[in-house]
Amino acid sequence: MTTPATSESNSPTAIITGASSGIGRSIALELTTRGYTLLLAARRTDEREAVRSEVEKAGGEALARSTPH
Repeated sequence: MTTPATSESNSPTAIITGASSGIGRSIALELTTRGYTLLLAARRTDEREAVRSEVEKAGGEALARSTPH
């Protein structure tokens, strides 16, 4: 069994690519409810930032970064 990486806060950490919509967005929001700290990667800045905002409003922690086109 694999142990998830943890942040300084000892919460598990996940890197999510394609986080701005679809399955990536859904996974980000689900992992937020499970206490994960997230790194959100996506090309579309506005949509990615909207997901980051949703995560933070739900009490989660997320860092957002762009991916190349």
